Amino acid sequence: MDEISYKELAQALNGVSDITTRIDERVKILVEDNNVFKTRFERVAEIQSALVSRLSIIESNHDVANVKNDIVSLQEKIEFLSSKFIKIEQDMCVMGKTLNNNEYRWANIVDFLYKLSTIVIVAIILWKLGIKP
Repeated sequence: MDEISYKELAQALNGVSDITTRIDERVKILVEDNNVFKTRFERVAEIQSALVSRLSIIESNHDVANVKNDIVSLQEKIEFLSSKFIKIEQDMCVMGKTLNNNEYRWANIVDFLYKLSTIVIVAIILWKLGIKP
């Protein structure tokens, strides 16, 4: 019985040793992950402090009223440019219609010349053959 209890005790100790080894490995992984997250957090904190300092510099250089005036002037410029853009679009539509009309005219002229030349050629052939109306 003593041997069985020693074997069971040895198995239990081996099990506890295995479990503590696994726990140690997981703790090491957690410590490594914690270090990675710590460096990332420090980097984010550095970026945030840099942004805060840049923002304070921008705020000190620009007055809020000036920024509002700049925004209003930009909106006016956008409205002006959008009206010009609409005018340009309308002009392009008119030009497109004119080009289509010119193409239609040229097509009619070419068709007329083709029909006229066909009639003249047929008349010459009939005249050469001696057929008179």
